[in-house]
Amino acid sequence: QVGSIALLSSAVSCEYDLTAALAHVGQRMIVFRNEKDSLLRSFMPMFGTADRAPRVGDRVAGLYGFSMPVGASVERTAAYRKIDTIEWHPDHRQFDHAGRHTDCKNPEFVENVIAPLLLRKPAPELAAR
Repeated sequence: QVGSIALLSSAVSCEYDLTAALAHVGQRMIVFRNEKDSLLRSFMPMFGTADRAPRVGDRVAGLYGFSMPVGASVERTAAYRKIDTIEWHPDHRQFDHAGRHTDCKNPEFVENVIAPLLLRKPAPELAAR
């Protein structure tokens, strides 16, 4: 069991079932997504996703976040309430995140945006976008 977890530039399909993983998350799963991530946009249609989902094109969580299917079970719906999705915003540039695939791991972005969210410290206004 973990308290909270962050997924950065995730290369799994948007429809990947997170129910089992979320059962091991006590508080929340923070998913950082960026529709401008050119690496995910270019390579996922060619090479496929980490979960080997068939024919997803660029429908990956790192671009669009995770989606819950229509008619999801009560268990899955409850589990997915733990997911918080944070979209890249141009204001993140002040924390050395220009929107490129690996920028989300830059120390300034981790310290000022990701860590406060994981540790539940008061986060900068930008982290809530």
